Amino acid sequence: MRVPKPTVRRTLGLILTLVGSWAAMVNPAAAQRRPAAEILPEETLIYFRIADMKEFLEIAGDSSMGRMMSDPEVAPLVDNLWGMATDEFEQVRDQVGLSLDELAQLPQGEVCFALVRNKNAGDLPFSPVLLIDVGDSADLAEVLQGKGEAMLEERGTNREEEDYDGTQLKIINPNFPDERMVYFVRDNTYGFTNDPEIAKSILTRWNVAPNNRDDVFSNNRKFVTIMNRCRGTSDARPDMTFFIDPYGIFQATQTGVQGAVVLALSKSLGFDGFLGIGGSVITGVEGYESISHMHVLLANPRAGAVKMLAMQDGPIEPPSFVPADAINYITVNWDVESTYETFEELYNKTSQSETALADAVAQLDERLGVSLREDIIGNLTGRLHYIQWSVPPSRLNSQATIVAFEVKDAEAAEETIAKTIETREMTDRMTEDRHEGATIRIFPTGGRGNRVRVGVGSDGVTREFERIEDEEPAQEEEDPFERQNLRRPTPCMVVYDNHLIISDSIEAVKELLSTGAGRKDSLASDPEFQEMLQDIERQIGGPQAGAMIFSDPEKALKNFYDLAQDGRNRDRLREAGGENRFARRLDEILEETPLPPFEVLAKYMTAGGGVMTNDETGFHYFTFQRRAGE
Repeated sequence: MRVPKPTVRRTLGLILTLVGSWAAMVNPAAAQRRPAAEILPEETLIYFRIADMKEFLEIAGDSSMGRMMSDPEVAPLVDNLWGMATDEFEQVRDQVGLSLDELAQLPQGEVCFALVRNKNAGDLPFSPVLLIDVGDSADLAEVLQGKGEAMLEERGTNREEEDYDGTQLKIINPNFPDERMVYFVRDNTYGFTNDPEIAKSILTRWNVAPNNRDDVFSNNRKFVTIMNRCRGTSDARPDMTFFIDPYGIFQATQTGVQGAVVLALSKSLGFDGFLGIGGSVITGVEGYESISHMHVLLANPRAGAVKMLAMQDGPIEPPSFVPADAINYITVNWDVESTYETFEELYNKTSQSETALADAVAQLDERLGVSLREDIIGNLTGRLHYIQWSVPPSRLNSQATIVAFEVKDAEAAEETIAKTIETREMTDRMTEDRHEGATIRIFPTGGRGNRVRVGVGSDGVTREFERIEDEEPAQEEEDPFERQNLRRPTPCMVVYDNHLIISDSIEAVKELLSTGAGRKDSLASDPEFQEMLQDIERQIGGPQAGAMIFSDPEKALKNFYDLAQDGRNRDRLREAGGENRFARRLDEILEETPLPPFEVLAKYMTAGGGVMTNDETGFHYFTFQRRAGE
């Protein structure tokens, strides 16, 4: 493990500065305590923890990103940007009492943020808790505390102090719960909350190892189940862990008679089956930048809304038309019929009619001219592909989105589309293009001849569309997309290779068709992707899963790199610099230290992948990113 380079530490310090105001009223001490999960109350609804901030930053310094920022061809630019941030921070240094470098040194050990359910706080259902271990940076924290308390003194803020088990609780605005803050320091750890009783409960458990009957978060059954699934197979401990109890948060916000009715309805629909979401991030594992786990804990057996989540095992290798230079690729396997049937059951239940959804769908079928259940849903296999591809030239919105639904019968899908277009009288407003033998249908996107007036039919439900024609041709105006250097979206669809493909870019669709015809390299044959796929199959024991995700940050970075090099964008930066000191300084830095060749940055970029599986406890998502050069 290497010590982080100064430039990395400084850059990460920028992030820490955003929460620096929290530490402006803290005070140090000395010794050991139990981990945060063992001293927080059991009814903790949100939990985010970094086990050891100092170690985390050290590992970050030796990561691909850290090594890139320390590269001789990149470091001068990073140093100049850090210098700019330091100069800007000098304007508030007198108020804070520390420099940006000193602020970055504050967190030294465990850092934890939590949201605790507060049953005794009246109108405040939650209490935030923040714990920061500053280790040997206690002297810096004393400076911040002095500045913070002086600020409170100047403002005449009402304060109280209370001794609890040898620790001073400092309470700001004690008589106003909405504005109250409680802070304390013990064993070089700073604690913040808004309720003195929660602070006392934390201090009571401070040095006491809990047993399995104690009312502490580490005994929360949902949290324990999720963390057991997110430990991974390596011996490395998680550097970062998180947990969210979505239904618990919802419960805490429901009060009174109305709240009781809402809770009863939500339970009858099965929303209480969403038990929790949590995960972990492990860094510094040999050969990998990071390994992450996330688990969605669901009730078993599943019922109601939870049962709608019908992900199923299926193939995860991409079809031949996915381009090798895709930025992101996701494939999902889903039991569409099961989801529809469960949705119908819930819809009818809330509507108090056994035919409510069937009646609504019948009206929709009439407007579309096809059967939603038979012609559309019945023709889906349940496999979906999501692709992002960058449309040249590089622009802020270059990333095009493509969604491809696998169908059982391509000819039937074509007939369904043609019939819907004819029924909705859209034939004369849509255009067509041919590419690689396939017909691409292009939707209208506004402008002359494409404007419509929407009205409500005599039945009060049907929407009626009327085209609006311009009486006189307007003067030719500059394209607002071109003026802003943006890509004009071209919504379109095509049926190809047993897939209904929909996109916001005809260029992206043509790229897919050319790839499918063998004229471009496909992702399925890409060596880096195949290597990632093999890693996944080793983890799950086969080539099938509920979902698979692949991302290539190098291709995303290339787009932003080209934007930074674009002369038009630099001109805009110079124009903004006339009134904005920050933009002016940024332009000066880019002039003094230009960006290095893209190849210098690219060698630190590696593709990442992940897979989602479905078991009796819920959905488990595992993702990883290989270490560059390994």
